[in-house]
Amino acid sequence: LKTLEPEILPLSSYYDVSVEKIQDYGEGKHLPVALGAVLGGRYRVVHKLEFSSSSLSYVCRDTHLKHWRRVTTTLACQHDVANSLLKEFKRRRALALEKWADIWGVIRARFDVTSASGTHACMVYPL
Repeated sequence: LKTLEPEILPLSSYYDVSVEKIQDYGEGKHLPVALGAVLGGRYRVVHKLEFSSSSLSYVCRDTHLKHWRRVTTTLACQHDVANSLLKEFKRRRALALEKWADIWGVIRARFDVTSASGTHACMVYPL
């Protein structure tokens, strides 16, 4: 039986982790969210999925319907982005039967969260 030797990676490889910086939080920036927090009164945050320069996405449990959802939060005061997504959501919802909404990945709900950073638009997607 052959054992594997551990590979020592160059130091720079350890720093190539794709996470947001602490400077990305503050007034007008990302919404600080802790695991276990409840967003919109019903979406319990379980895991952070991804981040971008304009939003953060989380795996959440819908405590009312007992479904898994992706909740995306925008930077503070980016309601123009959220409102354009909401218009697209309403258009697709009008064209689709309810049972197809999960497959197409359309927004299921939208709400705002106010924090010390400002007011953040939140969109709920199927997961």
